[in-house]
Amino acid sequence: MEVQVLSERTKHGLETARARGKKGGRPKGSYDKNKAAAAVTLYSRELPISEITKSLQISRSTLYGYLRREGVK
Repeated sequence: MEVQVLSERTKHGLETARARGKKGGRPKGSYDKNKAAAAVTLYSRELPISEITKSLQISRSTLYGYLRREGVK
């Protein structure tokens, strides 16, 4: 019963926050359009991933995020 009460309170709190315009979760990171365009260009030239990340001074996960957001497969 206690778990059910806690669950109801949590759901109510989330609904109240949404009604006030709040959104949960981790915020999206910054997006640098210039670096993303450069990453796409370098990736299309088939340069190694390590070289691209070093030259743009970004992490591997950031590089893949840029490529995904730019629609590169």
